[in-house]
Order: sequence, then structure tokens, then C-alpha cells
Amino acid sequence: ATHPDSSYNGFEGYAIRLGNNLDLGGIFDGEKWKSSGKNWTPIGNSSLVPFKGNFDGTGFKIKNLYVEQSEGRELGLFGHVTGNISNVVIESGGVHALHSGTTKYLGSICGYTTGSVNGCSSNARVCSSESVSYVGGICGRAESVTNCQNFGTIYSDEFLNSDTCLRVFMGGIAGELTYASNCINRGLISSIARDTAWMG
Repeated sequence: ATHPDSSYNGFEGYAIRLGNNLDLGGIFDGEKWKSSGKNWTPIGNSSLVPFKGNFDGTGFKIKNLYVEQSEGRELGLFGHVTGNISNVVIESGGVHALHSGTTKYLGSICGYTTGSVNGCSSNARVCSSESVSYVGGICGRAESVTNCQNFGTIYSDEFLNSDTCLRVFMGGIAGELTYASNCINRGLISSIARDTAWMG
């Protein structure tokens, strides 16, 4: 899908700074995150319309992030990123990939990035119910992650009414990662995949 605004260029060449704390409206019922009618659409929600800019969260807190989708392949606060992300703090939230039969990339900060992620932290839960997925506390798949911390739980669920085995690549920072430096995971990582789960 293309962006409805034909002039959209993914904020290429722009430096964007967060100026306040944000409440994105998700609700936690004590067991799982659910929508209050505010299911977040990731910024740059596909490889066809990636986020290309430089985003600085400046340490302000983002709480109650709620993303639950079956159609999107790259899920998180950001979806597909070719720019750079820094100093984003996810205080609370949940990212959940529902089963649709396509490979998913999901993390609290971004689903898939070929740029850099630096100085971010997250306390969000990240869960996949997809047959093949890359699941991380910070990113699903990342090129470069530095100075980041994850405190949230990363886990996989079996989707209902299917005999297809789950194959999940999981990590406290990222499910797949080219380069990392000075990163710490303090969150629980668990999988009930019937095939194989790679965790680290």
C-alpha cells in the first residue's frame, strides 16, 4: 500500500524531537494489553512507506502503547525504519502480532530497521502468535543497537485452531541483530514454540 498523501517522503531529512510525555491510550487488564479504541498504527508501517527521518525521544516517557495487528509485518512504536531513533523510553505497553501466515518483525521501539537505535529503553510486553517471527524487546530485526535496555517480557503464543508449528527468533534486545554495544536485557524471555525458538 502507498501512503494516502502522495507527497509523503517518510520525513527524510527531518530531525524530530519529542517535547512531552505521551499517553497512547492502551489498557492493561492485569493479564494482557487490550485496546480502548486506540490501537496504535506504527510510524512507517511498511517497507513501502518507511520512516526515514531522525527521531529523538529526548528521554520523555511514552506509556500505554498498544499495538495488535494481523495484517502488518513490522510492528512497534515504529514499523519499518531506514532512519535513526534515539532516547525513546517506553514506560508501559504491549505489542502483539496476530497470526496471518506471514513473517512478522516486532519490538517495542520498532519492528524492522536498517538504521541505528541508540539510548532507548522499554518496559513493554512483546508477544507473537505468528508462525514465523522475529521478536525483541527493542526491535524485531535491527542493524545497529547501542546503549539500550529492555525490562519487558518477550514471549510467543500458539495461535488457535492451527497445527502449524511456531518458529520464533527471540532476543531481549532484538530477534535478529547485526551489531550491538552496551545493551542490557532484564526482561523474561519465554516461548512455547512447538518447532524451535532461538533465544538470547
